[in-house]
This record gives sequence, C-alpha cells and structure tokens, in this order.
Amino acid sequence: MPKVKISEFSSTPANNTDIDGINIAEGCAPSGINDAIRELMSQLKDWQAGLSGDVTVVAAGGTGVGTLTGIVKGNGTSAMTAVTAPSGAIVGDTDTQTLTNKTLTTPTLTNPTVTNYTETPFTANSSTAITLALTNGTVQIITLTGNATITMPTATAGKSFIIMLKQDATGSRSVTWSTVKYPSGTAPTITATASRLDIFSFFADGTNWYGTTIGQNYTV
Repeated sequence: MPKVKISEFSSTPANNTDIDGINIAEGCAPSGINDAIRELMSQLKDWQAGLSGDVTVVAAGGTGVGTLTGIVKGNGTSAMTAVTAPSGAIVGDTDTQTLTNKTLTTPTLTNPTVTNYTETPFTANSSTAITLALTNGTVQIITLTGNATITMPTATAGKSFIIMLKQDATGSRSVTWSTVKYPSGTAPTITATASRLDIFSFFADGTNWYGTTIGQNYTV
C-alpha cells in the first residue's frame, strides 16, 4: 500500500520501501530517489499545514514540534491549538468525579444527592422598609430597627427561603408583609419582645408566596 502520509511510515527502516508508490527499497533505481525526496517534502508540508489528517505528536513534558502550554484542542478536522488549562484535574462531562470549591451558575441538576450543604445567609437591618433579594441568600436574617414593610422578591415557581426576624434591643417593632398568603388568610403576629427572634418559611408557585411560621419567641 503506498505510503501517502507520515503516519503510514514505519519506525523500522527496512519496512519503508516506498513513498506514495515511488520505489525506495534496497537496490532501487537512483532516479527514484529524487522523486522520493520531493514527495517527502510535499508530505511534510501538508503535515505542517494540517492538511494530511495526521495528528501532531507532542512528547512527554510538552515539547515536540513546538512547546505547548495548556490543553491541545482540535478544530474538528485536522488542526490543533493550545488553550489555557484549568488548575487541577480536567472534568469530563460523563465522568464520575469529585468537584471541590466549584461555583455552579444557574445549573440544572437532575436527582442530585446533596450531603452537608450550606445555604447562604444574608444579614441586614430593616429600617422602615426592606426589599428582599434571594440573590443575597436564601436564609435572610433581618433585624427590625423600625416598623418595617417587607417587600417580597418575585414569586418564581419553585423558589423558597427562610426569614429569621429579630427585634432589636428596643423591641415592639411591627411588620407589614407584601403579597404573602398565610393559612386562613391571616398574617402571623410577630413577637414584640426586645431581642427575640421569629422564624418564617416561604414558598412560591409562580404567582404567590405562601408563608408559614416555623417558630417564634426564640431568645437570641
């Protein structure tokens, strides 16, 4: 079979008896050597330009034809470029691997098993009005420093969060909830005693927030 690209050459010299059908075996005609050299030069140029379909082999340590830093990335045909590699192990999209200290932005997780997770807490003072934002965290720790109106975030279906509502050292602060539905249509009466804490949980169906009382009158 004629050897038409470098990957078809043999590492055993005696096996290289032709190049693209040009006879270079022992005892070949001298006139074939010139043609063979020209053919070899053509194949080397095709290889350099990425036209031969052969892969550029890079030796261990990152040196070979050139020095590459990063990951070798193919373009879907025959050419390759080097792109910046991440630190640590490379993650495969179908592999089973352990990820540490990774931030997933708006991922879709199907049937995950989550062990020992931590929700992000957010701490703020209410003053007379506060608008809750779940981008701050899903555990909202709010200290009432005035009679406050609490504006809920957008009721995106499937969202939920917890409020830990604390009276300041003065106490007797009141709360007006916006757009929350409670059991029997009655909002809970918060604990008025200074430095006490109530905990409420909220769930959204895409239209409304539904609130429930987890516990009240905790000492803090």
